[in-house]
Amino acid sequence: MKQAFGLVRRPWGVFYLKNKITGQQINLKTSDKHEAQRILQAHNESENQPHFNLSLARVYLNGADPKLATRTWQDVMQDIVAKKKDETRRRWDVAIKDANFESVAKYHHRMPFILNPDQYDLWLGENWQQVLTGPDHAPLEKFQKQAELF
Repeated sequence: MKQAFGLVRRPWGVFYLKNKITGQQINLKTSDKHEAQRILQAHNESENQPHFNLSLARVYLNGADPKLATRTWQDVMQDIVAKKKDETRRRWDVAIKDANFESVAKYHHRMPFILNPDQYDLWLGENWQQVLTGPDHAPLEKFQKQAELF
């Protein structure tokens, strides 16, 4: 099978990963030939088996949040309503049952599939970026960099 990536070693000894199709080069930040070859092999395997990458990502995410595959917007909203009190809770109860809510929920650009229930309010609020920088999401950075996984 044709390899999508190759290695380039710069005169100063650092290895780069080169995309053979686009020519783009990514600094591997290593001078160790064996480490560079290991990274090269991983990239070529992921290019040749994208379905495996997606499955592996799902396993990692499901391990972090077992309800990942079944969570809906209704679950999220019910959790938020449960935290409200008095008149505010009544208004939220009415709002989440409205037909307009359902029509918008499926298009919301920040679906909560990687959130913990205690992060829902923050995610839907003005400071939603704080969720992305929280310590809970550090392991997901490698998946966010590989668009083909999602």
